[in-house]
Amino acid sequence: MTDPEHTQGRDGADDETLSPEVVARVKAAFLEVSALGLADREEYLDRHFGDDARARAMLNGLLGAVDRPLPYETLADDIVLAHHQNRAGATRAPAEQGEQGKRSKIGPYQLLEKLGEGGFGVVYLAEQRVPVKRRVAIKILKLGMDTKQIVARFEAERQALAMMEHPSIAKVFDAGSTQTGRPYFVMELVRGVPITEYCDSKRLGTRARLDLFVTVCHAIQHAHQKGIIHRDIKPSNVLIEVHNGSPLPKVIDFGIAKATGTDLTEHTIYTRHREAIGTPAYMSPEQAEMSSLGVDTRTDIYSLGVMLYELLTGTTPLDTQSLSSAGYAEMIRMIREDPQDKPSTRLRNLGDGATQAAARRGTDTRKLGELLRGDLDWIVMKCLEKDRSRRYETANGLAADLRRYLVHEPVSAGPPGAVYKLRKFAKRNRAQVLAGSLLAAVLVLGVVGTTLGMFRAIDQTHRAELELARTTEVKQILTDMLQSASPRVSNAADSKLLRQILFGLGARLENGEIQDELIAAELHHVIGGVYMVIQYLDEAELHCTRATELRTEMLGEEHPETLRSRETLAAVQILRGRFQLAEQERQRILEIRLRILGEDHPDTIGSMHSLGETLIATARYDEAESILTNALERSNAILGEDHRTTLGCMIELAIVTTRTGRTERGEQMFLETLARLQAAYGPEDPSAAFVLNNLGMLYRDAGRLEESEAMHRVALRAQRNTYGEESDATKWTMALLAGMCGRLGKLEEAEQLMRGSLAGLRENPGYRPEFYDERMRTLVDFCAMRQKDEEALRVFEELVRGLRSVQENSERWRVGVAMRDLAAFYDRLDRPEDADRVRTQRAEYIAAHGIENSD
Repeated sequence: MTDPEHTQGRDGADDETLSPEVVARVKAAFLEVSALGLADREEYLDRHFGDDARARAMLNGLLGAVDRPLPYETLADDIVLAHHQNRAGATRAPAEQGEQGKRSKIGPYQLLEKLGEGGFGVVYLAEQRVPVKRRVAIKILKLGMDTKQIVARFEAERQALAMMEHPSIAKVFDAGSTQTGRPYFVMELVRGVPITEYCDSKRLGTRARLDLFVTVCHAIQHAHQKGIIHRDIKPSNVLIEVHNGSPLPKVIDFGIAKATGTDLTEHTIYTRHREAIGTPAYMSPEQAEMSSLGVDTRTDIYSLGVMLYELLTGTTPLDTQSLSSAGYAEMIRMIREDPQDKPSTRLRNLGDGATQAAARRGTDTRKLGELLRGDLDWIVMKCLEKDRSRRYETANGLAADLRRYLVHEPVSAGPPGAVYKLRKFAKRNRAQVLAGSLLAAVLVLGVVGTTLGMFRAIDQTHRAELELARTTEVKQILTDMLQSASPRVSNAADSKLLRQILFGLGARLENGEIQDELIAAELHHVIGGVYMVIQYLDEAELHCTRATELRTEMLGEEHPETLRSRETLAAVQILRGRFQLAEQERQRILEIRLRILGEDHPDTIGSMHSLGETLIATARYDEAESILTNALERSNAILGEDHRTTLGCMIELAIVTTRTGRTERGEQMFLETLARLQAAYGPEDPSAAFVLNNLGMLYRDAGRLEESEAMHRVALRAQRNTYGEESDATKWTMALLAGMCGRLGKLEEAEQLMRGSLAGLRENPGYRPEFYDERMRTLVDFCAMRQKDEEALRVFEELVRGLRSVQENSERWRVGVAMRDLAAFYDRLDRPEDADRVRTQRAEYIAAHGIENSD
């Protein structure tokens, strides 16, 4: 191919060779003048080259190569080279000079041909001869595209690829700049075809397509773990190469990638206002919206969903022709607002296109529609949620759900609809929803009751399947409505109403109104879980025990649903301080899951985490660290870095590290976990508050009191906003902050905070005497330090009365200790008669209850 710009003379340039100094001056000027408008260019040329016609002609020739459409782009260096080599005649494009001239080179790389181009870069096939001989791809910044923003973005791509090492991401070998200062990088030569084209040409079925797509998800997860968002995932950027007869996906073109946690370049990369980045059909609503929130890894989840949609149906969710024909504003509106059909619905509406799509997948329309309906519809639509908080949290999470589908396990995605709308309503109308939950539960149970007669007439096997499906539906409604309300009960009236709802449901179960035992088991499980959250531990244990019994009887002791109930029951035992019992149960659950599911199953990893948490509670730190380290490695690989289980393992390992004296390392682990939690789930996530409190205690023990106070204050604000003033979590943080304020001399605030942490504590169904004892004693100290001796005495007397109401024998020793200390306090106030009275009462109490070791 001959480039017409190279076959012409250069606007009056004569046959004399330009000096190297003039050539360098022209090339330097080209980079500056190419960014100017035509009028500004003329002024620039007059000012800098008015007396040098030959240099000006050469510069005009370079500018002409940029301004006029060419068969393909050339480099400034190449045009300059052509001017010297062929002053009077034609030159050829770099890839076609053959024996007539020297081919263009960049460092040790000889350009052979252009492979393609993107928005701001041109990709060439090149040959490297030293130190190894191989063919590579070189991406070079396009002429006229060297603005600061474009250069920064290009450098970001170069750095992004260099950070990653994954078999399904194109490798970077080298990077540098041309003689004219234009950045380039050298990468693995990927000779493949877009994933959709490959799948269609091979007529791959759904399973084979999903296998390839899962590999792509793992590659994107690797990028996300390196802090890189691709932001332009589409079939043309996912190429399929064939290695030893097997297809291997390769993700390419991170050219518009965005750093999420790492500075990719020393230049700040801005996306200009109203400059949409991405490909419209695959662009997420937040990319189109260009909101102040920016984008995060869930943007790539959306684009993966579009590509999965296309792999399954042969078309994208939003019609590409409609998008391309729409104006800019309308295109953005369509991406942000237009609803999208489920894949099965779109297939049904394709007409003749459905037959073609099915044929390319080696099946017929009916069978393809059946495959898409249900799980695959739900998985895809979860990726495509307009609200990114409802998408998969990670690419690995999406891959895991597809794997579950492929092995016929239940998927985590579910059909969006009424429950989500009810949740939205609940956020605005909590009290009404608490009341409405009772009515909803009654209606659900009524529907269940009307179906029982139908079940009796159905084959036993089918009946079990239908019952399990109904169980899932009941759980979804009740869990979503009750559990979403329970952590946020902010006053006594709400708490009472919630308890009434739970009590009413429990009564119907005990009265035998729900005769189907599988559904009854699920309701017991849900109710027990909600009771656990609101700290009614007697009721929680009762319902969780019943759920476990029913499921063991109906499904067997190793069924996944039975294990789920056993896990919840173990969590209740932890809250009751029965650590040995909880440890035995969790150890048994883990053994079953290891044998049946293997080490890499999410449920097994969750069991490892739970057991490690229990071992920490019993101070068996070496064992805890071993099992949690194993769980963390597997969770990172299988579930992803920002999955709840992964972050939970990191928190527990940080606690172990701190408690075994490695405080500096523990601090680093807490800070890293905190950053991940807040990035993935927001600054007020409950787990983030827990980490903040642990950091506060670490800083307290290290004598870093101001830092400790700051951690507890942030945690308290988050918990107040999330749980309200009355929750145990909020009150615990109040007590921690009160202690720090006391040590810093802020005694008035310390006293107020401690009183707040004590308010209603004894009335709480999850009342723990040790918490009450410790906080009341601290309040006594605060009052005494403020010279409020009478108030301190009143608090001390209230402490004794409160502890005397304790019914558990194992805690009654606290009464003897408190009465001893109260008598000593009377002595300090020079009130010997009161001191003797308390000592007499103490002796009587100890004798009556047979208490030992209360001194």
